Amino acid sequence: MQLVDYELYIISNNFTDTTRSRYYVSWVKRFIRMKLSDQLSNIEKVKQFCESLAIDSSVEEWQLAQAKHAVELYLNMFLKDVHTQKDENAPDIAENIKGLRNALRLKHYSYRTEGTYVDWCRRYLEYCKALKYDPLASSSVKLYLSFLAVNQKVAAATQNQAFNSVLFLFRHVFNSELDDIKGTIRAKAKTNLPAVLSVDEIKQLFKQVEGTPKFILQLIYGTGMRLSEFIRLRVKDIDFENGNNADLHPRHERDFP
Repeated sequence: MQLVDYELYIISNNFTDTTRSRYYVSWVKRFIRMKLSDQLSNIEKVKQFCESLAIDSSVEEWQLAQAKHAVELYLNMFLKDVHTQKDENAPDIAENIKGLRNALRLKHYSYRTEGTYVDWCRRYLEYCKALKYDPLASSSVKLYLSFLAVNQKVAAATQNQAFNSVLFLFRHVFNSELDDIKGTIRAKAKTNLPAVLSVDEIKQLFKQVEGTPKFILQLIYGTGMRLSEFIRLRVKDIDFENGNNADLHPRHERDFP
């Protein structure tokens, strides 16, 4: 179970607001990392957790109180509700996900894309369920994307991926178009450039390997293939006569050097 569910739970039940929820999640993560014995009672778990924080000079008293509250909510309310409360909306979510998979397969999307779209759409539907939003409303999409940027602090590319997934859900499962969602808080795009090895550094790298591993590295480097593309590469995909592997990349040919 993901802690995003816990965050949605405490927000939807007004235990805290969206500006503080991420701190609650952070305390619970710290608590989980302690890996306390399941034989301990919840009271003993909270006590040991608080004692570990008390000896940390960087934790102030108000933070200790917040951490205790966060873990108590997690143990005494969230986990119990998750295991005992019947989810009335679960069939609707399952039905929508089933329709989403069918639509993706009819359009011949890859299994990797299917998995990504299903994951994001399920998160969106569960978000709407937790906060009692209408999943068919464009305003719910706007709030969800803003939630990802502000609370989850996702990268711009991740937010775009979530948007594309939900957009597909609207168009091909809900059979509707999204209205204008201007004003959505956008995740900040990173400005740093990716680190790229120089030609000399690549040559030095090749000197450190031999045999099959070296051939694999040279093939990936020389053709510009992605790792996932190389894994799928077969002899039949290579056109030895013309010196390219165009059959593997129908959208853009890549020639061997």
